[in-house]
Amino acid sequence: MHAACFSAEISGNQKLFIDALIEKATLEHVYGRMGAALETINVVIQRVQGLGDDLLLADLYQERGMILHKLDRSEDARVDAENSFALSVKTGSAIGRAMARKLQGNIERTAENTTLALQYYSEAYQIFFEASDMLEAANCRFNAADIYYMEGKATEANAYSDEAILLFTQAGSVTGVGLCHLSQGRYFLTIGDYLKAERALLLAEKIFQTRNQIHRLAQAKGFLAELSSKRGDLPRAAVYRQERESLMAQVNSPSN
Repeated sequence: MHAACFSAEISGNQKLFIDALIEKATLEHVYGRMGAALETINVVIQRVQGLGDDLLLADLYQERGMILHKLDRSEDARVDAENSFALSVKTGSAIGRAMARKLQGNIERTAENTTLALQYYSEAYQIFFEASDMLEAANCRFNAADIYYMEGKATEANAYSDEAILLFTQAGSVTGVGLCHLSQGRYFLTIGDYLKAERALLLAEKIFQTRNQIHRLAQAKGFLAELSSKRGDLPRAAVYRQERESLMAQVNSPSN
């Protein structure tokens, strides 16, 4: 998150206190304690408002908007996303505008307002790409592809997914590439194109296995089990299903 630029009359102790609250809210968010994260970020915003740091305030609205979205408070999340966007425009922060638009895309995607979501993702993608932030540009294309897959628009979905793979590769995100293949495999499985589904799912499986990403590997195994079953290869389906169950047991283990 952007470092605070407090006015000179703010004491050093208050700066440290606000920084500590920001770190606390961020950690609560990361570890899924959304209620606690919301309480903390509310306190931070109350203290930062009026200090003249609009860039920090835009970041804080963005953070709270993400939390509210995860708490299914879409209307409140929309307000924070728009406030973040407006402050980013005011401060001239292109990345801030892009992050706000991506959040708005996520909110509308969840609400199944897909046309609006695609519009927001497109705007965010353009800004990220021009700023050479290939990882975030890839995320926007990946999210858009997922919408097109859900709508059965294979041409658009495959084009955006292939572009996302290129962008994730440029950004060095092997996981992102794996998620694209997983999404493609799931779609091809749904429409009965088993050859393409197998190719994509095996690529995803290999990536997640190499990186020891257990939960995502379990997802790939589950789809491979379904693919094998639909092909009539029940023994192979049983193997994949057993492997998935073993991986999910690891995911649900108290030690993880």
